Amino acid sequence: MNVKSVVSTITDSVDSLVAVATSLIVLSVFTGILFGGSIFGVSVVENVMTLIQAFLDGGFAGLLALLVLLSFWK
Repeated sequence: MNVKSVVSTITDSVDSLVAVATSLIVLSVFTGILFGGSIFGVSVVENVMTLIQAFLDGGFAGLLALLVLLSFWK
């Protein structure tokens, strides 16, 4: 087994975990919007709104941080 195949396996595993986490977040947001309240004891909609507000409160630096974060998104 060479290093390239190990790195490829790890990358594929991490990509799969990120896809599952993203799906759970989207599901949580939709259920929070449709049914109100929280799912699993966490209000995802409020947390997303708080995160967006933190970027907006940062002014130009917040905008740059948001753009850098979005640049990592595939």
